[in-house]
Amino acid sequence: MPEIKEMDVSDLGCPLEGIRRITLDEGLDDLSQNIKIHGLMEPLIIIQYDNDEKYTIISGCRRFHAIKNLGWKKVLCLIISKTDSYRGNSSKL
Repeated sequence: MPEIKEMDVSDLGCPLEGIRRITLDEGLDDLSQNIKIHGLMEPLIIIQYDNDEKYTIISGCRRFHAIKNLGWKKVLCLIISKTDSYRGNSSKL
């Protein structure tokens, strides 16, 4: 069952595949300012795979980079169980 928890930003990472590489930086300053004013509206969705020290963000990489720009040390996350079959397909969430 998913768990909502405040996580250290340093314990999170984005996967290399599946990221909107072209548009990652586009509008990031605007997103950072929006989060600064209104707060984080949706938690990042993360999972921890076997043998990984860090959690992998499966939804919310742009929000993650925006909060890093703001200097946040912690962020609210929805942790998906590694027994769920979401690896690489966040559209199933």
